[in-house]
Amino acid sequence: MVTKEWIIQGQRWLLLSLCDGNHGHLAADYVVEELPERIRRRLETLIQESLGGFLDCVNVEEADPAVRSMLREVVLELDGALANAVRDICPNPQDLTEDEARSLANEHRNVIQRNSTIAISTTDDTGKRRAERLLNAHSFEDARENVRFSLYHPSAEMKNGLIRDKRLFGWLLTSHTIGNHHLKMDKAYVHHFFQYVNMSKRGLKPSNLDKVVLSPPYLTAEPSIRFVDLKPMWDKDLYVVLFSDGVDHIVNRPTVLGQRQSGARNGTADPVNVVSALLSDFADPDVECILGHQVQPRWNGPRGNVALDVLGNLLGGMDATKLNMATTRPAGGGHLDDTTIMVARFAKHRDPGFFIGVAPPTNAPAPQP
Repeated sequence: MVTKEWIIQGQRWLLLSLCDGNHGHLAADYVVEELPERIRRRLETLIQESLGGFLDCVNVEEADPAVRSMLREVVLELDGALANAVRDICPNPQDLTEDEARSLANEHRNVIQRNSTIAISTTDDTGKRRAERLLNAHSFEDARENVRFSLYHPSAEMKNGLIRDKRLFGWLLTSHTIGNHHLKMDKAYVHHFFQYVNMSKRGLKPSNLDKVVLSPPYLTAEPSIRFVDLKPMWDKDLYVVLFSDGVDHIVNRPTVLGQRQSGARNGTADPVNVVSALLSDFADPDVECILGHQVQPRWNGPRGNVALDVLGNLLGGMDATKLNMATTRPAGGGHLDDTTIMVARFAKHRDPGFFIGVAPPTNAPAPQP
């Protein structure tokens, strides 16, 4: 998670970022360390050298293409730096023996091993909260993403189950990542190097890579970028919300650590709408039906952390049994995915409030409303 405030040419800038790792934290850690400062430097240069020293409502539409291009380049360059690090370690993978490949992979594990949602929530004239997802999820659950993906890979490979259960190889849900170069780089790296890297205890086994990775790259670091003018919304109790896909799992997979939630409704509820409703001062009966339990507005207290309000109500609300299940791992229990929520509240004539909620570790005491 990243929250950064910058002063550039006398203007105040805010960066919020949530990086959700894939079967590990190293890539997310790398992005947190590297990406914010890269964006700040490039943004400062762009404003000074190309935008006349300022970027605001006067020139923002004119500057939009340049800012989009800059952000895209920064993300792709960061991902490319990881690939280049692998090439520096191993410039000619086809020349390695298995023992050499294993030794090299073990020596440089930290270099080799490196899906979230952003939305806004406002109130309408009746006081009811309304939500908008700002970017589509980069997921194989998205039909448009599947169509795009199928254009780049042989039909025979697609027919043989390249996408199974809406996941790449039946394993990976997301289609856009920074890192995961064992699914991006040339087959020579897959067949002679990556298959000897112990990258994860879960998911696609490295020893199987040379058998299934036939037409890389399967993933891309291409970002989705959208400009949204928040100024017209500042009178509507505006929140900007970021959350990891653990929230999606809680909303639409009614289990907590392998235990079915009694009363929860299976379906395809949009987690954005659920999270937005949980920011309200009033309980929404539809949301309670989706989650299968009663929610308590301001779960963490009237002046508490609103991200924890959302998280507490997602995990169990007023149901102490569910809260306990979410914070302890019973024998034979299932997996609670990483669940992180960031909330920034904006209003006129006040500093924004920043709130972060993270699902507590298993075996921790259950939080109390």
